[in-house]
Amino acid sequence: MVPSRRGLDLDGCLSNFNQAFVRLLAAQYPNRIPVDFVPTDWWYSTSGLTQEEVKNGLQLAFATDNFWRDLRPYGVNVQILKDWLAQNKTADVIYITSRHSTSKVSAQQQTRDWLLRWELLLPNTTFVVVEKAEYKVGVGEAMGIERYIDDHLGTILSFNASRTQGTLLDRPWNRTDRPSNIRVVTSLADWLGG
Repeated sequence: MVPSRRGLDLDGCLSNFNQAFVRLLAAQYPNRIPVDFVPTDWWYSTSGLTQEEVKNGLQLAFATDNFWRDLRPYGVNVQILKDWLAQNKTADVIYITSRHSTSKVSAQQQTRDWLLRWELLLPNTTFVVVEKAEYKVGVGEAMGIERYIDDHLGTILSFNASRTQGTLLDRPWNRTDRPSNIRVVTSLADWLGG
């Protein structure tokens, strides 16, 4: 039986935040970080940039019109989810993402536009944008989410401490210090099927 309510993170699971962010950093700091850089941790410690430069990059992202709206999808994951939603029309899916509004358009509107663009906002889906990742668990509990997937280890540990089963989507930036007792999948299909 399919759980009636599932929750998904957007950035890192369905939308490619890192690709856009790395390109922004490469433009801001020419010849310091390659445009195809893939981080191995949350603060890009192997990028050659200082933590302050990475934080400045985040502020630049938040000052960029339509930063969230223009993110590229992880195409395979988006297609897997679309196919699953087409076959599971009675399952509720709630996207919970942590995003800051940018200079002109709210994160809420950009997220809605992104989900519509990639045909992921359907009658059985909804989304919530929170200011801080720590708020995701409270939203998940309030909405009765039974299973949740994210690429942020701290978020998954928090979900697992609640009544929601959290699953970590394997990414290069979340492979350090993983406890052995958390569920990790390499594909959205593994999470949706299991």
